[in-house]
Amino acid sequence: MIGKGKFRPWICCAALVAAMLPFGSVTRAYALPVPDEEKIPAMVALSIWDETTMGFNWNTSDYTGCDVEVAPYGSGFTGVEVMRFTGSVALSRAHEDDGYIHRAVAAGLKAGTKYSYRLGDAEFDVWAEGSFTTPKTDGAFEFVHLSDPQGWTESHYDTYSGLLSAALTDSPAFIAATGDIVNNSWAEREPVLQQWDWALTKQFPYLKDVPFMAVAGNHDAADYDFSSRFYYDVGGDERTGNYYSFDYSDAHFIALNTNDTIGKETSEATGLSEAQMSWLKADLEANKAAEWKIVMMHKGIFDSGSHSSNVDLEDYDIAKIRGQLAPLFAEYGVDLVLQGHDHLYSLSYPVSAELTDNALKVIPDKTDAKKASYEGRTYSMSYQPEGAVYFNTGSASGSKYYEIQPYNAALIPIADTSAPKSPMFTRIRIDGGCLLADTYLVENGEAEAYKSFGIYKGEPEEGTLKFEGGEKPSDNSSEALSPKSSAWKIVLIAVVGGIVLIGAGIGALWIFRKKKP
Repeated sequence: MIGKGKFRPWICCAALVAAMLPFGSVTRAYALPVPDEEKIPAMVALSIWDETTMGFNWNTSDYTGCDVEVAPYGSGFTGVEVMRFTGSVALSRAHEDDGYIHRAVAAGLKAGTKYSYRLGDAEFDVWAEGSFTTPKTDGAFEFVHLSDPQGWTESHYDTYSGLLSAALTDSPAFIAATGDIVNNSWAEREPVLQQWDWALTKQFPYLKDVPFMAVAGNHDAADYDFSSRFYYDVGGDERTGNYYSFDYSDAHFIALNTNDTIGKETSEATGLSEAQMSWLKADLEANKAAEWKIVMMHKGIFDSGSHSSNVDLEDYDIAKIRGQLAPLFAEYGVDLVLQGHDHLYSLSYPVSAELTDNALKVIPDKTDAKKASYEGRTYSMSYQPEGAVYFNTGSASGSKYYEIQPYNAALIPIADTSAPKSPMFTRIRIDGGCLLADTYLVENGEAEAYKSFGIYKGEPEEGTLKFEGGEKPSDNSSEALSPKSSAWKIVLIAVVGGIVLIGAGIGALWIFRKKKP
């Protein structure tokens, strides 16, 4: 255990060491002593389940109860409108010295409504407090994409704190974090709990008011370590991470676990498990009518770093996953894939893909992006694209940076990539038929606008999008130039042209005969 002298209000630590018991409820068998700092909630994380349900996960070093109270925002916790929920407590499955994991859900809430909450133990009157807003069912919203804090020193997480402070202005709906929250999540690589404490408890002032929707990175993959920190509406094996989905407004989000493979460092590597792939196909089928479909995953399949291109020969599984996911995403019209793993900025062309005779055919839509402005920012817009855009926003702490690697452009069609060697995050706005992404570099807690891109499928509902030149491109402009449509377009033009010429010839002959005496 970390000594008590290191504990601060709202900050407590326990050490993570070996798997112990499956998660289940622990019953208070006797009266506990006066609460101490080890009973204070630590590593608090909020999560979206649906528009009326929020999840909560936290740690305590010593045993306490599992109480959550929710009230209309700013009303306090003594009125008749307070809703009280009781969750479950268990010894951590991750490590025997990890202490207790607390899980609870608050259900029956109103969509699009802001609430105050406190969680902890009502008997001991030990609480952590914050607020949240339940998902709205329609209308524009913004969220933050970040990835790979992956720190191993407290100074890395000091930088991460500065990034969160800059990223979470203007109250985004949630954080979409694409993995490697910590660097060491294995018992043999000490200290393990300390990094989770820096990543979550140290960030409580920033994370207490915003759901943290994350996927597990390869550095988060130790037995039940990731699933001990977050409580999502999931099924299946949670040993190496989670996979789940949720809705926000007219967007459907899918979070995948790319650790769910075997033998990643050999040519015998497998792709995602049959169980996860079956779940994914069922989820896509059930949500195929969603206006926006966005996938979150750690290991990027179309990226400009060493992992995606297998330059370092350590990620054989990525090629297998690419063959599994790219055709499926194309089939179901996935719009955007948020990636991590390679610590740099990478943006693909819209990508379709087909799997024929076990060979992956990648079909990029290289239609020239259209310039458009929205609220004073200029965007490079993919206009009614064919295929999904694959995006990596870089490192959130700057613990390490990668270099752009040579890649096969036919297999990995990258539209834009850079390695600015700065912590980065991206604010993404979905407004009607427009998705707008603004990436920022962060230095000393200050955010500087870096690059922007967008996806246009229709007019925004709450803002004004103006295309360069003042005119919107024709609705079929991307289709006309896409590789999938060019061949039949040529044939169609030829046929129409032939018909016109024949018609002109017949017309001329008729006029000539009419004039003949």
